[in-house]
Amino acid sequence: MLFFRPLQAGLLLASGLLTAASPGKHFKQPHGCSAPHGSGSGSGSNSGQGSSSGSNAGSGQGSGKQTLRKVCSVCLRSNVLIELGLVHRDLVIIGGGATGVYSAWRAIEEGNLSVSVIEASDRLGGHVDTFYDPATNLPVDYGVQAYINNDQTKAFFSRFDIPVNASTTSPFKTYVADFKAGVVIPNATYPDPLTLIEPLTHYLGVMSTNFPFLNEGTFDLPDPVPEDLLMPFGQFVAKYNISDVVSVIFTFAHTVGNLLEAPTLYVVQNFGAAHILGLASGYVYAPAGNQVVYDAAAAWLGDRVVYNNKVVSTTRNQDGTTNVNLGDGETIKAKKVLITIPPTLDNLAGFDLDEEETNLFEQWSHVPYYVGVTRQTGLPDLTNFINVDTSSVGNLPLVPYVWRLETVGVPGYQTVKVIGEADSTKAQGLVYDAVSKIDKSLATLQLGGSTGPSEDIFAVWQEHALLGLNVPTASIQSGFYKNLYGLQGHKNTYWTGNAWASDYSPLLWAFTDNRVLPYILGRNTTIQDAVDATSTGSIFIYKGTYTEQVKIPSSTKNLAIYGETTDTSSYTNNVVSLEYKMSQALGASNNEATATLDNQGANVSIYNIDIKNTYGKGSQAVAVMAYNKEQQAYYGVGLYSYQDTLLTWEGTQIFANSYIEGATDFIFGREGSLWITNSTLGVAGAGCITASGRTSESSASYYVITDSTVTKASGADVSAAEVYLGRPWGENARVAFQRTELPDLINSAGWKAWNDDDPRTDGVVYGEFDNTGNGASGDRDFETKLTAALEIGDILGSDYADWVDAAYI
Repeated sequence: MLFFRPLQAGLLLASGLLTAASPGKHFKQPHGCSAPHGSGSGSGSNSGQGSSSGSNAGSGQGSGKQTLRKVCSVCLRSNVLIELGLVHRDLVIIGGGATGVYSAWRAIEEGNLSVSVIEASDRLGGHVDTFYDPATNLPVDYGVQAYINNDQTKAFFSRFDIPVNASTTSPFKTYVADFKAGVVIPNATYPDPLTLIEPLTHYLGVMSTNFPFLNEGTFDLPDPVPEDLLMPFGQFVAKYNISDVVSVIFTFAHTVGNLLEAPTLYVVQNFGAAHILGLASGYVYAPAGNQVVYDAAAAWLGDRVVYNNKVVSTTRNQDGTTNVNLGDGETIKAKKVLITIPPTLDNLAGFDLDEEETNLFEQWSHVPYYVGVTRQTGLPDLTNFINVDTSSVGNLPLVPYVWRLETVGVPGYQTVKVIGEADSTKAQGLVYDAVSKIDKSLATLQLGGSTGPSEDIFAVWQEHALLGLNVPTASIQSGFYKNLYGLQGHKNTYWTGNAWASDYSPLLWAFTDNRVLPYILGRNTTIQDAVDATSTGSIFIYKGTYTEQVKIPSSTKNLAIYGETTDTSSYTNNVVSLEYKMSQALGASNNEATATLDNQGANVSIYNIDIKNTYGKGSQAVAVMAYNKEQQAYYGVGLYSYQDTLLTWEGTQIFANSYIEGATDFIFGREGSLWITNSTLGVAGAGCITASGRTSESSASYYVITDSTVTKASGADVSAAEVYLGRPWGENARVAFQRTELPDLINSAGWKAWNDDDPRTDGVVYGEFDNTGNGASGDRDFETKLTAALEIGDILGSDYADWVDAAYI
């Protein structure tokens, strides 16, 4: 697709901070969001593409001599403390590209924070790249050409009073040419997305149906990562029959290099559901040049921006602050740091990274990318040339290649991009060679041509460094993005920019708004706040006790919630506790109303959180209610109550490496199927562990406790033989204990009737297999001995591997 721009006429809580983004070594690594701590120097850009053919990257670290004296005067006016040679700021932002500038604006206006932006170059905007014709002052945008017109785009341009126009397809003459062979193909046309509505709709359905967790352009990947996202994109094209739209996808995703060989994840992150919907709603651009919005922001930010400077080192202090040391010898002491430059080790040299951050950031690679504006090429004016490779599959060019030569309507100039060549001189040589060959082919075809290009055809030329960061598929599969997102907010350092979501400025701005700024600004003060703010993706909860009831609504799908911990494999080191005191005796109308966590979401996973109903003995007091016909998963959690601790009403649930404590019917429900594995059941008093309410023989409901341990809870007043494995809340109760250690607390009868007047035992299915311990033997009532262990697939379904975290089974 050729964009044409008509010319202008004339989820963090401090002592328990929440972040909708991530767990690092302090969290079970998620399906989706996050950041490390650190700061440092290096050269690079914080990219964020605006349109199909450009990237908006904020600069990384640069060198310079400008001091902070001017910044200090602003600090004084902003009541920012200056002492001992330090400038104190609420927030230091590293990088003044798309996300850096946007974040500064939002933090200042929405959060009333004192902010410094450290920018390596002499301007803001990063990869926006606008060239102005010296003769006419008309703009040529050769980086970002247009923006998805989402809420963030509208707000940003409106705030700085920058008018925008709708982008349209180019009205100028367009040739299709094989740049490598030097052949212009007469009468050939390139597919227009506007003529491919049906196949694009099919592709949108593929993405939305199979990979809804990518709908916002984030890396909210499930565990395990679907194989389809790891396969080469060519295989994905064949599997989902989307060959009709490959040319359109290439238009937007050419930054991946060899399109059909690239991992599917990186292709669809450049053109997936979010981008198709953005295309449908229209793109916009600033007719005076996209640079103008950043110039306006720069004027507004004033001395808050430190230009031509770099971070040479950082020290993250024990009090939560960070000393940011600049190349000119100045130091800023920041309460929080937001790093928007690409997080490579070179860019972050000098930042006090820890081992986990280093291990992640050293895995990055990227496809080299150069951009420029050509002049005096001898090619026909106001003409586009689209490159194809007639010798390759799908006619797609292979790296290194010149992507296109395009006009934006300014006579005498064409924009150009080179993909896959790291050497600048060689990349320019590819352009010169393509121009020369096209010129000769046009002359041969009598379609134009001249004496050839001038010696110097570049009006401007530069590298878009570190565009499209990627890691090997093995790293993706092993949880790279879960680990990456797990760094967000660690040591009061936050992250955004092109590594963290789809490399389009509007999508990165949305990521920043939804996943980063709420925690920098302290908006999410409760877990419920974070749940209300995101219906999919990830929420990360920092150390603390949260006293509230939380309800995850049924509209929530594919959400992961992570609690801070030093050991994700168990509940024993949990430092996040969700607590509430409620029971029917206190006025709750039913069991659901007593729940500390009422989880009605689909495909919700919860890691390393203790959930407690502190009411105690005497009435129903649910800690967790699982109420959705689809799957839910709980890993390394601790559930604490006395009566009715866990209510599994319907659907399928797994509890792994967890602790569940109670005394009376503390695992109960109706139609839920429950797999409890490698866990501990703590008995807090005499009573029954389970109370299955299965309503009919045809119900799939089954409670299975496997490879676990039953033990006396700390401080419990309970003696030998006072505990039963279960009693039937429903006449068709079905429960099994297998390969589980049972202490002498278990009565030799094993199971118990509901009560003497209403036994409800005629249809029960109670079973045991290969249990151990002093409570594993006896003359069991109502029990059928199992001849073999039940398998996880029998209980959770044959597709359990698609949603159960393999690390816990």
